[in-house]
Amino acid sequence: EIIFTSADIELNSDVNSGSSNIRLLSSSGSDMYIGANPSGYNLSDAEMFKLLTTNLYIGDDSVGDIYVDGITGANNSNVLGLTTFTASKDKKKISFIGTDSTFGGLAANSDDGILVDVNLNALSLGMTMNGDLDQDDDTDDSITISSNKTLSSLKNITLRSSGGGIEAGDDVSILANDGLTLASSLNSSKTLTLN
Repeated sequence: EIIFTSADIELNSDVNSGSSNIRLLSSSGSDMYIGANPSGYNLSDAEMFKLLTTNLYIGDDSVGDIYVDGITGANNSNVLGLTTFTASKDKKKISFIGTDSTFGGLAANSDDGILVDVNLNALSLGMTMNGDLDQDDDTDDSITISSNKTLSSLKNITLRSSGGGIEAGDDVSILANDGLTLASSLNSSKTLTLN
């Protein structure tokens, strides 16, 4: 495994881990911005294309919140397996914001909730989310999917958030080609499409 621990990251050439994995961590324990947002620790969409790896792990139990904005399928295509985001430090969360994001396969695990405010796609593998890893009371502990958003996967989708459940806005679609698992209660007072 190749581990990069730094206050920020700037990739000017490809990094190839072969059959192993790449892990990205913030040395200061700060928030991590993946995609369009240039603040603080930032891995841009274009820089992600330079990571050639089996699986990509971003974050752990030492980093702050993670924000993901506008990762394209083309620039995630050199990650052959899962792209996994982890914000498991107490009170930390993951937010998918700004512009839609597409991955080969996606996993997101947080201590205090996951916000999905864009469309998310998994093109070749599954999609899993856990918004309450420690199963201990925090501020949010839910997976929140904003109105008019779609989660889609060629394989399975699994959503779990034992503390706050899954909150879906109006006209939310969750589309899994190979099985959908809702491991926590799902709450929606509006139109909801499950497939």
